Amino acid sequence: HTEFLGELAERDFGVRAHPVMMLWSPELAVVPATIHVSVRQALDDLNEDLIVDTGRIVARDLRERFGVASPRLAVSGLNPH
Repeated sequence: HTEFLGELAERDFGVRAHPVMMLWSPELAVVPATIHVSVRQALDDLNEDLIVDTGRIVARDLRERFGVASPRLAVSGLNPH
């Protein structure tokens, strides 16, 4: 559904979307940098720009949508979804 929602945003609003998928609880939010791709594709796609862009989206949404005043982000290991 993540990619589908991104396509809808682009189609309906003309916005080039960078959809992210967040698994959230009050204690922890987990956001994979890559979404629904093979391990091989995840390795090919993963780069500094993707990690930074995803982190910026997550930090903004944690502040604006979840009320987290000062989000703290950490980058973990490779776990393709």
